[in-house]
Amino acid sequence: MYRARTAYLDPAAIARYEDSRFRGPLGAYKLRRERRVVRSALAALPPNLRAVDCPTGVGRWISTLADRGHQVIGVDISVAMLTEARRRAEGVAAVHAEAEHLPFGDDCVDLVFSFALAKHLPREVLFGVLDEFVRVARIGVVCTVNTTPPVLWAWAKRRAPRSRAVDLAVLRSWAQSRGLSLRDFGRCHSPIGMERCLLLRGTD
Repeated sequence: MYRARTAYLDPAAIARYEDSRFRGPLGAYKLRRERRVVRSALAALPPNLRAVDCPTGVGRWISTLADRGHQVIGVDISVAMLTEARRRAEGVAAVHAEAEHLPFGDDCVDLVFSFALAKHLPREVLFGVLDEFVRVARIGVVCTVNTTPPVLWAWAKRRAPRSRAVDLAVLRSWAQSRGLSLRDFGRCHSPIGMERCLLLRGTD
């Protein structure tokens, strides 16, 4: 079973890392791009939803979700991260769980939001996690995924089985097989980056 390394890291160290990552002109540029694509994806969904933020980490995206009126449930496999998220966003619901096995019933929430998890998941784990997100989300899933440009896909498939990048066409085919549409809101961080912000929702 896959376990994210952040489960064993100090949340204060994660917070310091994130603060340093967005420092200076380049960091500010990356932060603006992240926020732009995420807000665009969230704006394509109704406001005032019941939303799961998985993994919530130190709660960096809770305020962005709350700005849309969403009632946020933070989920993480790290108790320390959940404690920090609760400190930053007083009153937020926090659930200790793994992304592969969310403790919610089918269609129990409206939205699952997942930023920067998929790029840490081996391909054989990624689609199981996405299936779990789709299972619990009644309306849609907003997530970021590392994709490989088609010109590099043949090379990527020859890499070790734990390669984190996936072909966007494969993702679209998977979504179609689940009765979902996939909308791509563009790259995070930089115009040439691999991580893209996606919206998955039912086609009915």
